Amino acid sequence: MKPLNPALPPWDECRIWVIGASTGIGAATAKMLLDAGARVALSARKAELLNEIKGATPRAVIEPL
Repeated sequence: MKPLNPALPPWDECRIWVIGASTGIGAATAKMLLDAGARVALSARKAELLNEIKGATPRAVIEPL
């Protein structure tokens, strides 16, 4: 039986959009993905919290909702 889904590429080849990235599970997920090398779009209502998560990394972009 073959796998149901193809294997994911390495994180440094992925682009991911995290909605609700300012606090809680969303923030933790965004930080983990950035630490793993993914390029991440961060969205939430509070842009100032998104800026804290983004830090100085060029792999993150902030799109407040």
